[in-house]
Amino acid sequence: MEQTLTMEQALAAEFLSFLDRYLSFYRDFLALEKEKYDDIAKGRIDRMDGHVKKEEAFLLRSRGLEQERDRLAARAGN
Repeated sequence: MEQTLTMEQALAAEFLSFLDRYLSFYRDFLALEKEKYDDIAKGRIDRMDGHVKKEEAFLLRSRGLEQERDRLAARAGN
């Protein structure tokens, strides 16, 4: 028996998938920030350039995620 998802179910599934990626993204960002903090605490200032470059990449990715979240919310009628 073939099961067909309603539009609401499909959107809910898509939103849940998005939230999984969103959570994973921010966990990765938190790990980077912890690493950066550890380096600062240990006086490894020479590593800051690398951290800043990674942070810039995270900021770009976060903008894309926020745009995707806005699109999903608009489709849901919010």
